Amino acid sequence: MALFERLLQRFLVQRGSWKIKVSCMREFLLLLLVSVALAPRAYASSDYSIGVSVADLTNPYFVKMIKSIKSEVAELPNKSIDVIVRSSAYDLDRQIQQIESFIDKKVDLIMLVASDELAIAPAVIRAQRAGIRVIAVDVRASG
Repeated sequence: MALFERLLQRFLVQRGSWKIKVSCMREFLLLLLVSVALAPRAYASSDYSIGVSVADLTNPYFVKMIKSIKSEVAELPNKSIDVIVRSSAYDLDRQIQQIESFIDKKVDLIMLVASDELAIAPAVIRAQRAGIRVIAVDVRASG
């Protein structure tokens, strides 16, 4: 894991909290996806999955983010990775339901744009306790 942390630090900058450099988003996503693909599996499936919850699928920023994720996934050789995309429509309860659904589906990674950075914490903690890595993008997420 030390290698992952060293590589991650190349693409992140410290400013009170970790924030993704916009210019390095593609490289960061590739690093993130490769680390998930190489991580030990908690269950016996050959497929990997990523749950993505964004605020608004009509927002060009989130559309580009989803396209980048799917593009990077497609470039990984010999890996079958399903990307499940949901929009919270800026609704906290809806986003919590999405995270619960991702937990039920046993996704390997959850990427989310939190609709409420503090109120989302219990759902994030439940996902982490289920062994799922959670990455907050664009907006911090407690937990």
